[in-house]
Amino acid sequence: MDCKCHLLFGRCMLKICWQQLADFHQVGNLLKPVNERLTAPTASELMHVSASPGYCERNDASGIPGAVGRRCNVTSEGKEACSVITCCDRGYDISQVTLETQCGCKEQLKENVKCKLCPWTVDQFACK
Repeated sequence: MDCKCHLLFGRCMLKICWQQLADFHQVGNLLKPVNERLTAPTASELMHVSASPGYCERNDASGIPGAVGRRCNVTSEGKEACSVITCCDRGYDISQVTLETQCGCKEQLKENVKCKLCPWTVDQFACK
């Protein structure tokens, strides 16, 4: 617990307390006697206080949509790639979707353009 006192005329008028983590060095000193083989972390090691949330599984309480159905791109190497990380090592499904796009556009009179709608089939990829 840590507390702060709001002073008025040198007297504590309001004391507010909250829970917080203990001093990092105090925790380390307490842990070290428990395991004498415990060594200091190197500069390349990551340290964390709490477990990271799992982004592969849906978790409505945390607002995590999960990986199932996540759109991905098989030709990309970026964050949208259908990689082990993006699809949580589950692979991906392929579906073909037909879209319509404007084509064969011709100018009709002044500033009036008329186009046809042409079908266009594309592959879409989504994480399993």
